[in-house]
Amino acid sequence: MWINRNRSPYVSNYEINLLYEDGTYAILGNGTVPDAIKQFQKKFKDKSGLAWNNRTDSAKPGKYVFLERRYSPHSDYEGEKSGNKGVKKVAGEQEDEGSPPECTLEKPVKELMELIFSQQCFSNTISALKYDANKLPLGKLSKKTDTSGFKQLKDLAALIDDPNLASSKWNMGIAEATEHLSNNYYSFIPHAIGRKQPPIIRDENLLKKEIELLQSLPDMKVAADLMKIDRKTRDSIHSLNRQFQGLGLEEMTRLDGKSSEFGHLMKYLNTSGGAAHKMTYTIKDIFRIERQGECKRFDNSEFSKIPSNRRLLWHGSRATNLAGILSQGLRIAPPEAPVSGYMFGKGIYLADSTSKSAGYCYSMNTGGEALLILCEAALGAMQTLIEADYNAGTKAKEERHAQYMGSSPIPKLSLQRLESKTHNCITMNQKDPINQHHRRVNIARPADSIDL
Repeated sequence: MWINRNRSPYVSNYEINLLYEDGTYAILGNGTVPDAIKQFQKKFKDKSGLAWNNRTDSAKPGKYVFLERRYSPHSDYEGEKSGNKGVKKVAGEQEDEGSPPECTLEKPVKELMELIFSQQCFSNTISALKYDANKLPLGKLSKKTDTSGFKQLKDLAALIDDPNLASSKWNMGIAEATEHLSNNYYSFIPHAIGRKQPPIIRDENLLKKEIELLQSLPDMKVAADLMKIDRKTRDSIHSLNRQFQGLGLEEMTRLDGKSSEFGHLMKYLNTSGGAAHKMTYTIKDIFRIERQGECKRFDNSEFSKIPSNRRLLWHGSRATNLAGILSQGLRIAPPEAPVSGYMFGKGIYLADSTSKSAGYCYSMNTGGEALLILCEAALGAMQTLIEADYNAGTKAKEERHAQYMGSSPIPKLSLQRLESKTHNCITMNQKDPINQHHRRVNIARPADSIDL
């Protein structure tokens, strides 16, 4: 409800809105401010079961969920115009007539930025994740909303792990409690599923899919914020230059294909693939990347005194997540996230197999191209595991990371130490589909947030 002080009479504007459809409206009240407020509070309690002053309390079973959203009346995001469905405007397209600013990035860097900030890739990824960006645009997504979604998934994970919680905590049967929590989750995180009934999250497979969505949204929001139109500079700087500057990188350099550094990385990549993954790819470009201040933080960390535990390990992620990763680093799931959605609990997952990490790039959504990161990671003491254990973090005690031992032997890294001590981002063209296999690679899960 809002009050327009420039008009009279005052009314309560009531919207009847199905979760995945546009709504219809009704106007209530006799034209006075007190009655408009009274009508609104009455309708709110009728639909939510809560008084307006208690709106942040836990949702009532079978009632509507209160969502706190602050949308600005004017959109500064490309493709977010009233009446538009989805993301239609291509990043970099200028609205005003006349010659657009020239992009001054080197061609390889320009092509990398076009991939990271591709509107088409975002549309494909959003569709694959079944997220409804029309209901809740990425640029408007708040940390509070993402946290609320994680809280619902954490409750669902606890319920899946212990069905007795349905009666002891929720005073319901297991089916009713699962449906109630699932509906709460979908109220916070809208899904594009048409008029279909959203699936009840009653097993770990569905839970993991939703966790992946919530982990991707903050990184995708970073890209959406960088793609925001700057009305002061859009006529003087190309959108790709502005987006590249927004990453705040100390360095992004394309390696010479004839350099020894390029050769070492190619050798490591070609010899570290897992035979079970049945994946082939070709290298398009390799970039040396340094985030501002990261080398200093890395060298000043407690792990820098343990050179034997420094490793060059792979991390794969969707191209649409790279803007968030490059600008803010790899991040661990928040406390609100359930631990059961992760193979070894919460952490940053790295592998010594390129094909294992590449499987998490989902190149089918980016035209066959993928971005793979090679991280220099200080692992610390190891907790060795031979099977999945999502409580590995709490069991580790003094160990700072868990190592999953696959059936392949642990490779002795003979790759020479890179003088730059930086990340390396590798662009691949994938040819064959991935055959997932979880027991043939070694996976490291650093247990704490550290610089990589």
